[in-house]
Parts: sequence; C-alpha cells; structure tokens
Amino acid sequence: MTEPGFQARAPFLFVLWTAVNRLSREGEVIDPDERVSALEALKALTINPAYWYREENTKGLLEVGKLADFVILDKNPLTVDPRTIKDLKVLETIKEGRRIYTATGNDFPGGNQSLTETIPR
Repeated sequence: MTEPGFQARAPFLFVLWTAVNRLSREGEVIDPDERVSALEALKALTINPAYWYREENTKGLLEVGKLADFVILDKNPLTVDPRTIKDLKVLETIKEGRRIYTATGNDFPGGNQSLTETIPR
C-alpha cells in the first residue's frame, strides 16, 4: 500500500523531458537542433533499447505475447506542452502484466493482481 501523499518519482519522465527540451539548469536551450520529438524520445526509451538488447520479441511494444511493462500517466506525454513532461504523474505501474504501484494506494486482493483479471475484454 502506498502512503497518503506519496508521489512516485519517474526518472524516465525527466529523461524524456530532457531529450525533448534540451534545457540547461539556467533555462537556456542547449543545441536546439539536437532536440527530438516526444515520440522519438519515447521510442528511445522503449522499442529502441529492446531492439539493441535483442529483446524485441518480448519487450518494447505492447503486443500479445510480450511482457506488459508500462506506466499509466495522468496525461499524454505526446500531446502536453513539452515543458510539462517532467511533471506528469504516474498513476499506475504495470510489470509483466501485474500492477505493482498505484497512486491511490489501493491494495489488491491476493497481492499484485493480474490485469487480465481486472480489464473487461
């Protein structure tokens, strides 16, 4: 169970924000031509590493037969103002198809509950 008021820190969101915005601590843009879109940055954190590590058959995309490792965010990082990407909130974390974190702190009966048990088909 998550303690009330706890907000998960998501380092991957800061990495995504950095690749998209390329801002220094002082707020200056560093090499603006090196900035990438949010989609390109997201792929650099998901499908591309799966390919590089030869794990594309089990990771990188949400597809039948692959591990379901992902987070559910409060907003879409592809459509928000790019400057707010690092401030998005993680609502849930799913690892291998099981909830391992929820922002509401709800316990799941019998431990981590499989998504196939909770999502209607």
